[in-house]
Amino acid sequence: MTPLRQAVQQRNSRCSKALVDRHNGCYSLDSILEALFDTRLKRHGTRWTPHTGPVKPHRYHTIRINIDQFDIASVRLDGRPDEVQHLGDLGSQLMGVHHCRMVRHCGRRGQQGYTAGMRYPLILIAVLMLAACGQTIHDPGSTLQETGRSPRIHVACMELLDEQVGLNDEAYRETLHAILWRPGYTNTARREALDRLWAVDADAAIRTIRQRLPRMGNWTWLSELCQWIGEQQIAELDAALVSSWARPTQRVESEQERPEYLALAAIHGAGGITDLVFASFAESNKVWQQGYRTRCWELLHRLNQRERLLQLVSAVDATSDDALLLDLRDGVRDLGILPRNREEILWMRELRSPERATFWTEAVSALQNMPASRRLHLELRDVPVAVAAHRHAPHLLATSTGDMLSEIDGTLQGRRHYFETEGGGQASTKSEQFRTHRDVMTWGDAAAILLALRAIQTPQVADHLLDYAERDRLDDTTEYGGVIALDEEGRFEVLEFEPIVRHHDRRFNAPQQMLDAAYDSLFHFHNHAQRHRNGDHAGPGMGDKNYADNTRANCLVFSFVNEDTMNVDFYRHGHVVVDLGTMRRGGRSQGSTIEGGGSAQFELVPNDPASSKVAMTIRLPGLTLFPVEDRERWPDVTVDWSASDISNETTVHLTGTAGPLLGYLAQIGRFEFSFTASGHDISISIRPEDSAGTLTVDGRVFASVPIE
Repeated sequence: MTPLRQAVQQRNSRCSKALVDRHNGCYSLDSILEALFDTRLKRHGTRWTPHTGPVKPHRYHTIRINIDQFDIASVRLDGRPDEVQHLGDLGSQLMGVHHCRMVRHCGRRGQQGYTAGMRYPLILIAVLMLAACGQTIHDPGSTLQETGRSPRIHVACMELLDEQVGLNDEAYRETLHAILWRPGYTNTARREALDRLWAVDADAAIRTIRQRLPRMGNWTWLSELCQWIGEQQIAELDAALVSSWARPTQRVESEQERPEYLALAAIHGAGGITDLVFASFAESNKVWQQGYRTRCWELLHRLNQRERLLQLVSAVDATSDDALLLDLRDGVRDLGILPRNREEILWMRELRSPERATFWTEAVSALQNMPASRRLHLELRDVPVAVAAHRHAPHLLATSTGDMLSEIDGTLQGRRHYFETEGGGQASTKSEQFRTHRDVMTWGDAAAILLALRAIQTPQVADHLLDYAERDRLDDTTEYGGVIALDEEGRFEVLEFEPIVRHHDRRFNAPQQMLDAAYDSLFHFHNHAQRHRNGDHAGPGMGDKNYADNTRANCLVFSFVNEDTMNVDFYRHGHVVVDLGTMRRGGRSQGSTIEGGGSAQFELVPNDPASSKVAMTIRLPGLTLFPVEDRERWPDVTVDWSASDISNETTVHLTGTAGPLLGYLAQIGRFEFSFTASGHDISISIRPEDSAGTLTVDGRVFASVPIE
C-alpha cells in the first residue's frame, strides 16, 4: 500500500481527528489533507486549476471514494518542473510527488519523496493552511453564521460586515450575539464579537450574557468571559455568575479557583462573597426564581462557612413575608439545623406546617435534652430518631456515640451477611461492613441503627415485612416500598406505598404520599424481592444510593435470601451502607439478646436498700405501654416493676399477662435492659428458664423477682 493511500485510509478511520478543533481553531495534518483533497480541481492542461468560488471543505464527512479515481496532472510551469504555479503544486513538491501524478504514481516513484517531505512538516502545514484559508469571501453574512470555520475566516467576515453594513445592522448584531454562546466558534471569534457588541450596545450584551452564562459548556470561553466581566466590573451580572458557579465541576480543586468566584471577587472583594450569595438567595423570592434560589442555597453549603450562614439565617427579619426564610430561621433557632439541598428545604418546610406542630414541639424538647456539642452535627434525618428516642428510649439522648457504636459492633458480630454484587458501585464486600464506615458515623446513625435492629427483631414487624415482600415478589411490574415509624405508644408501624409509576421489577418510584409520610418517620424502605434466592442483590444499588443522596433520609432495603429470611441493610447519603444481618419470620433474628427500653422513678439509699423506693416501667420491643385496664390486648402488654421498702428479701412483682409475656420471652431468649438515671446504673435481666427477673443498682442486686 502506498504511503498516501495509507495516510488517507488512516484519516478515514480517525474522522474525528480530521476536524478543525471547534474551540481552539487548530488544524491537524489530516484536516489539511482533507481540505486539499476536497477542493474540486478541474484538469486544465498540465496545471492545477482550483474550482471557481471559495473552497468549502466539508469537515464532517470522511472521504468515501477510491483513491485511484484521482487523475491529477503532473506539476510543471510551462514545462519546467522546478517551478510552482499553484500552492497545491508546492505541497505536492514538498511531498516528493513532482514529476509524477500526485496520487496514482506515488506508489512507484513518490514513496521516497513522501518520506522526505515529512522532514518539513511545519513548512508543509503552514503552506497547506494558507491554501485552505486563503479564500475569497463572497457572502460574509452567511459565512459568519457557519460554525466550525477558522477564526481567521470569522474575523475577516466581521471586518467585511463592519464596512458593508455596520454594527447598526440588526441581522449582523443578532449573529454577533449568537457567536457569544453558540457551539462551533473559537474564543478568538467570540471575543471579537463581544468587543463589537460592547461598543455598540452594552446593555444588550449584558442581557445575552446573563441569559447564557449559566448554561455555557465551553470551559475555556467561560473562564475568559468571567475574567472579562471582572475586569469590566459588571455588577449587573452577579446573579448570572452565581447561577453558573452553583453548577458543580471537577475542573478545579476548590471553589475559590472557579472563574465565577474570581470575577465576583474582582468586583466586590473576596471577603463578602458568602454574604453576596445569601443576599441574592434572599432577594430571589419570585415563583419562577425557585430553581435559582435552590442553586444559591446549595452553593452556600459548598463554601463551608456554616457559622456565617447560621448568623445570616438567624438575622432574618421576623416580619418578613418570605415564608421560606422564616421557616429556615425557625429551623436554626429551634433545632440548630440548616437544610443542605432542595429536598431538605422541602422537609424543613413540611415540619413547620401547622399539621405537624405537635411533632415540632416534641423535636425541640428532644434536642434540648442532648449535649450542645451533639446538636451542632445533627441533620434533619436525625430529628424523627431523636423524637422516637425521647418518647420511648430517653437514655439514648444522653448515651455517647462511641458507646452506641460499640453496642452495634457487638450485636453484628457473628451474623451472616449478604452483599450486593452488581450495580452497587463497589464490588468489595467491605463497602457494606460496619467497621468500614464506623469512623464517619454520627449519633444519628448509631441511634437509627439501634432502632432498626429493634424493629427487625420484633415478630410482628418481621412477619409484616416478609408478607409485604412476598406480595412484591409476585408483582413483576415494580418493587414495593414504604416507611417505618414509631407511633405515640411505642409501636413500630410499617406503612405500605405501592408506586403509581411502574417501570420494571428492579425499580421503586416513591410516590409523593410516601415522601409526605416520611418527614416524621424513621426510615424509607424498599424490597429486593425478585426471587427468594436473591442474596446476590442484597444491598442498595447505585440508584438506591443516589436516592439517599438526594433525599438525605435514613433508608433500609430488605432482600430475600430464602423463603423465610431477608437480609437487611441500612444506608444513607455519602454511600454509607451497613449490613445488619438477617430477619426471619416470627422475629427470630440472629442472636439471643434483645435490647429494651424504659424509665424509672426512685429514691435510692445505696447503703440501706430497705429504705429505698423504686417505681420502674420496662418496655419490651414490639410491646406497647398503656393503662392496666387495656391489658387484655395482646401483644400490647404493660410490664410495671414497682416496689417500696425494697431489699434483697423483698419480693417485687411484674404485673402483666404472665402467659403471653413468658411466650414472648421464650421466643426471643434472654431480655436485658439497662440505663443510667440520677447518676445510678440500673440493670434488669429476665430469664424465662426460671421465670425470674433481677434488678441491679450500681452493681448490687436489689431484688430477685419472680414473674407471676
